[in-house]
Amino acid sequence: MRSAVAPLLALILLQGCVTAPDGSPYARAEAESLSPVTLAKLGPHLHESSGLALVDGQLWTMNDSGGEAELTRLELPVGRSTALALQGAINFDWEALAQSAEHLFIVDCGNNRGDRIWLQLYQIELGALVESGAQAARTDFRFADVEYAVNRRAHNNDCEAATWVGDQLWLFTKNWDDQATRLYRMVPGVHKQQISSSERFYTDGLVTGADYSEAHQMLALLGYGKGLRVLQPFIWLVPVTDRAPQWGRAKRYLLNESGQWEAIVWRGSELLISREESVLGGAEIARVSLPIAALSH
Repeated sequence: MRSAVAPLLALILLQGCVTAPDGSPYARAEAESLSPVTLAKLGPHLHESSGLALVDGQLWTMNDSGGEAELTRLELPVGRSTALALQGAINFDWEALAQSAEHLFIVDCGNNRGDRIWLQLYQIELGALVESGAQAARTDFRFADVEYAVNRRAHNNDCEAATWVGDQLWLFTKNWDDQATRLYRMVPGVHKQQISSSERFYTDGLVTGADYSEAHQMLALLGYGKGLRVLQPFIWLVPVTDRAPQWGRAKRYLLNESGQWEAIVWRGSELLISREESVLGGAEIARVSLPIAALSH
């Protein structure tokens, strides 16, 4: 697969400076490259791993888009997995996992068509992640500041990324149209919650995963390009100060392994990412080591 995509990848990297929609210069070719290292191959039962979470050192994931309403615990590096069925949950389009000190959150927010109005958040107590039948508490929410219409993969209403910061759940949109992301801050537990975005950041691609490290005070955003540029996945590292992303100090890194990388989670000073099964590569969990400079504010 690497040899097949190498010429196209080289062409993408040679594009040099581009201009963001807001008119600011954006030098994609200056971004440093990072190398994912495969930790485990995922079998056909986890061909669409779309969320990752680390709970007491245990790695959790799940499938998206109509899969079973279950979480899967992975054992690395052997790749053994244990499924945990949930009560009170429906997997319409699960796209993200996030965790607080007491709960694991599943965000059912996928919206490829652009016309899905009400989204779901499932909340599970961490202590319940021991056997099948754990109860998931459901709340519905919606983005109150968008116009909904069927425009498959040509809109800014999709969402695939979420993380826990302080006492809030942060959600990031996947903007098919303008290749930016909007940040929504949400307090779980409020039913029929209508939330509006607080800020927008041009990512030059489609954001598919997010995770925040309290230790490093750093937000990591994962994604890949649109169209042929799906061959060029990326990671943004964004410093966070007083619960506010410092977009002006964000750093962009390119991944030199193509594919639909969909989920990300911090593990100490490194990142774990998952890739969905596609023509661009098999489903797997990989580790990304970060240069020391990447963690400096």
